[in-house]
Amino acid sequence: MNILYHGRAHFQEAERQLKKLATARAHNTVGDSLLIFRPERAFSYSRWEKDCRAVRNPAAFEKLCTEQNIPLIQARRGGGMLYHDPGQIIVAPVLMLKKGFGLPEYEHSLIDAMIRSLADLCDITAVRI
Repeated sequence: MNILYHGRAHFQEAERQLKKLATARAHNTVGDSLLIFRPERAFSYSRWEKDCRAVRNPAAFEKLCTEQNIPLIQARRGGGMLYHDPGQIIVAPVLMLKKGFGLPEYEHSLIDAMIRSLADLCDITAVRI
C-alpha cells in the first residue's frame, strides 16, 4: 500500500492529485494507495442547483463565502455540499477492487474498519447510521 501524504493542500490541487493517482491505478502503473491531505478552507459541491438547498439563502451564502475568502468549488463527486478545513484529515483510498467485491461491500468494510479503529485507538464509540 502506497501512502502519499501531501500536508495542507487546496481542494482543487488535492482533487487533481487524486484523479492522477486513480488513472495510474486503473492502468496498473501504481499499486493500491492512500492519498492523505489537510484541506484549506473551502466548500465543495457537486451540483449547485441541488446542493445550494443546504443553505437557507444561497445568494447570502455566496456573499458570505466571498467576504470570508472561502472558495466554493464544484467537485467531481456526489455527496452534497461539504465544508473542508485544515483541522480535518482527508484519507482518500485508491484501490483496485477484486471481482465480486464491489463498491457496496467495500463501503461496508471501510465503515466497519473506521468504527473499530476509533474504538481501539481513540476510545471513541462510533455507530453506523
